[in-house]
Amino acid sequence: MAQGNDELLIGTKVAPPFAMKDADGQWSGISIDLMQLVARELNTRVQWQETDLAALIDQVESGQLDASIAALSITTARESRIDFSHQYFGSGLAIVTPKKFQSGWKNALKALISPQFLATIFLLCAVLSCVGIVMWLLESRRNREQFGDSAARGIGNGFWFAAVTMTTVGYGDKAPITFAGRLVSVIWMFAALILTAFLTAQLTTILTAQQVENVVQDISDLPGARVGNLQHSSSTDYFSDKNIAVEGYATVEEGLQAVADNKLDAFVHDQPLLQWLIGNSHSELQLLPHLFDPQGYAIAIAQNSSLREDINIALLKILASSEWTSLKSQYLGN
Repeated sequence: MAQGNDELLIGTKVAPPFAMKDADGQWSGISIDLMQLVARELNTRVQWQETDLAALIDQVESGQLDASIAALSITTARESRIDFSHQYFGSGLAIVTPKKFQSGWKNALKALISPQFLATIFLLCAVLSCVGIVMWLLESRRNREQFGDSAARGIGNGFWFAAVTMTTVGYGDKAPITFAGRLVSVIWMFAALILTAFLTAQLTTILTAQQVENVVQDISDLPGARVGNLQHSSSTDYFSDKNIAVEGYATVEEGLQAVADNKLDAFVHDQPLLQWLIGNSHSELQLLPHLFDPQGYAIAIAQNSSLREDINIALLKILASSEWTSLKSQYLGN
């Protein structure tokens, strides 16, 4: 043992709810408490050494650590360098995206000042202006009181007439008296019904796009999207095999914040860790229901280590006990 016969030097890293460190430097979590139970079965003590994910494997391989535990997935690449204990928790990869429905006045305002919406308003004003000009040309001579005097006033009144007619308000303060003017008005009334339906559909699409659309809806959308993952994690091998480009982050929290800041379309990591973090600090994000690349968590041990058999025996005994059930319920609920 790296620390002598009565103490195990165990590497770990923050990976809630499996390994968590409080302000006083005390460790807790599913994996932490499980390792304490294993140490009790082995009649020894645990000294924790915090390190990063890569070092949890490297330092076990080199003999600097007796073992490592956090949320370590069993992978082929890792198994070629170290040994693993029996699996104690089944997991898999999951995808985090922004929440689909982000309602509220901020999103509505964002939609109302979007280029698409402003272009729609400009198109509407252009159409109303054209109708207003036509009405001025047809009515200005015989209906000078409502559409005459000056071109600016006549076109303005024509614009007003077109707007109130389109919206079916119909104040009646402006009305054509010529046959041509009334004919154009009837045509405009029917055309306005179609135009109103189009504008309503356009506005609904813009508002919905601001609130609903996510680039990533499931695993098939990952290629070509802006995807992040934890550096040196098991998901790196998965993406490499699938030829999917990803951006690595030093911590899961940094990756989730990148999704919240719209720097990423999705972040991929172990499902239970993502579920814990979203539930506690990222309510603006959602965890997609699709679980893929199933994997298991285990204790990392050096190859040919004399500890492997003892840890496995202790682990199997604990996993069959009510203590393990209570431990999982404490952190994950029933």
